[in-house]
Amino acid sequence: MAGDGFRAQQRSALTFFINFFLIHFIFIQLAGAALHSSEETQYSAVGPPVTLGCSYTPPSASVENIDVWWKVSKNGVTETLFASQNDVIMKHTKGFEVDEAWLLRGNASLQLINTTVSDEGVYSCGVIIQPDQYDRTIHLKLTARPQVSMPDLVTVLKGEEKTLRCEITKFYPEQLKVSWKTGGGGAESAARDVCTGIPVPNSDGTFNLSSRITVKGEMVSGERVYECQIEHRAFPETYRKNTTVRVQGPEKPYNTVALIAGTVISSVFFTALTIGGAVILYRHVRPVPHSVSEIIKPDIIYANTPTTLRCIIRGVKANHLNIRWYRSPDKRNRSAEEGQRRNTEKDPLIALESLYGGMQLQSAGEVHTSSVTLKLSIDDNSRQYYCMVECGGKKITKDTMISVKVKPSRLQISCQPQIPRLGKPLVLCCWVEKFYPEDIWLDWLGQGRDVATWFGPFADQEKLYSVWNKVELTVNKVNIGTTCTCRVYHSSFPAPFYKDIQYHISTDGQPPNVAFIQCDPPQPQLGTECTLNLCIKDFCPRPIAVSWYKDEEKISDGVFDSPASLNNNGFYSMWTFLKMTPSKPDYNSVFRCVVEHSAQTEAEERQFSLMKICDLSETQEHLSDESNINDAP
Repeated sequence: MAGDGFRAQQRSALTFFINFFLIHFIFIQLAGAALHSSEETQYSAVGPPVTLGCSYTPPSASVENIDVWWKVSKNGVTETLFASQNDVIMKHTKGFEVDEAWLLRGNASLQLINTTVSDEGVYSCGVIIQPDQYDRTIHLKLTARPQVSMPDLVTVLKGEEKTLRCEITKFYPEQLKVSWKTGGGGAESAARDVCTGIPVPNSDGTFNLSSRITVKGEMVSGERVYECQIEHRAFPETYRKNTTVRVQGPEKPYNTVALIAGTVISSVFFTALTIGGAVILYRHVRPVPHSVSEIIKPDIIYANTPTTLRCIIRGVKANHLNIRWYRSPDKRNRSAEEGQRRNTEKDPLIALESLYGGMQLQSAGEVHTSSVTLKLSIDDNSRQYYCMVECGGKKITKDTMISVKVKPSRLQISCQPQIPRLGKPLVLCCWVEKFYPEDIWLDWLGQGRDVATWFGPFADQEKLYSVWNKVELTVNKVNIGTTCTCRVYHSSFPAPFYKDIQYHISTDGQPPNVAFIQCDPPQPQLGTECTLNLCIKDFCPRPIAVSWYKDEEKISDGVFDSPASLNNNGFYSMWTFLKMTPSKPDYNSVFRCVVEHSAQTEAEERQFSLMKICDLSETQEHLSDESNINDAP
């Protein structure tokens, strides 16, 4: 018994020491582990290399104990740029560099080579050196400095108008403010007769913008400085660009009337007085428009769509106006072009095509809107349009050039193979078809740069363009579940001037999105044919099984399916129909449609009940009975 007690004491002591060392070991591990995190915003210029810092306490031994990764998030899509685990490079995207030699020195900085606007995003760096972890988030904001151009000197004749343009190009981000000032040092605001366009995107992601102001010779005496002021993130303070407007008076012609009147004034005073009064009346009382606007046109002009051009005239009565619209000859008409060239120096409106048939004029007091409505084609692209306003012997002509656009008729991503396989190549192809003009840019946001292969643009018989762009990647655990986005930039798209086409990488396929059964007509009638229809969309792969049932009985008569068609998102969609003629036994029957697909965990079904069927014969008999009652004496 004593021996048993001694052994029990030994076991108790041993258990105590084991628990003590385990708790002590866990405490040391927890005390030594640390999470280091930081977040900042970094502003950099587009073009030169950009370095995103990521530092940590370096290991004392080998780089094999370090796990490093860099990721970037753009528009909700996350992409891994670099990944290293135990000194093995798991992923390395071209254009993004990490110096492995510096990892032992506590530096995992990422360098972006030849930065572009598309590199802007949220970058995250992760470093694990057991038991520590370092996380760093950098919001990279890129800036492209605007290029501003204006003439140094502009000459305007007294009594005429001239437009000053401030051209601002190649800037990023899009947010930019333009204002005009006049006078010494830009002290006086010039808000009237100012027209500033909207930023227009370039293929490289930067923007262009034009602002103009109309200068009138009678409002300027001698010389006057006009200043275009620009506020943008690239400028630490307001940027100013000046131009000098110089007004010149017209040469005074030899006044024959005044000379004759002065010679014979003593003998023919009345005649001279009449002539002088007529001259004064002609010069000072004749109606002259106060202002004629530039031609107003839509921001985007689409082919084969009615387009209205407008010009606003202020400060004159309608019966004094003569307004005509013209356009330059069709480029396909060479003889008209030659005739225009020969006559341009004499009169720029000679040999132009008149648009008299489509003109309209709306007046409200002394404000008049002259318009012309046209249906343009791509052959009208880059044609010049003119609005000529004639009043009191004075002509004012405004002109503008038309750019005609056609939206792509097809935007789609296809893949090969249809279902990605782990460790196998996957080819994604972005299709953009039948657009105009030719200039277009495709950018894959979910992939590395400089990996896309272009085909086109190619023109067809209708002069519309098509382009294909493909990327090839190897499916791995990092990119499964991510979304690849092909961003298409084209001038036919409204702001923000691009459209995104997306493809979701999944090795399991995509289960169908099954809508609810609809009936045509909505209220079935007894003895009249009706159709039940069901939309099944966004599934992959293409094979799918659809079955119709009445209560528990399978139906084959009257069932037909549309072919599965490929959508813009790379998935398939189809319709299924059941044609039938309801009868009285169909009251309260339940019709079911069962959809089976390989990506589903279980079959999905939709139901439609014929709870009420309208009987036309009974309705007609009821109406007839009522009619007989009303006709009875």
